[in-house]
Amino acid sequence: MARAAEGSPQESKVSELGTVESVHQVPVRELLPNVFEHSLKPSTAGEVVVRVDDGREIVLREGGTQRFVAGDRVRLRSSSHGLRVEHH
Repeated sequence: MARAAEGSPQESKVSELGTVESVHQVPVRELLPNVFEHSLKPSTAGEVVVRVDDGREIVLREGGTQRFVAGDRVRLRSSSHGLRVEHH
C-alpha cells in the first residue's frame, strides 16, 4: 500500500489529533446473519471513542494490535480502508 511521505502536504490534510475518551470491547456482528452458529468465545473488537481537537467525537472499531486507554493522545488518519487511529 502506498502512503504519503511524513510531513508531506497530502499527509497533513488527512490526519487529525485527538484524545481517547473511552475504550470498550464490543461483539463483532456477523456478516452472514442467517448462519446458525454458537461460539464459546464470540469475536470482539475494541471500540475506541476519540474526542478530536476540534470538539467532534468519533467512534472507531479497532481490531489491530495497538492498545488504547482513556487519555492517550492519538492521530486519526484516512486510508483506503477508512479512518484509522494510531498513537501519536
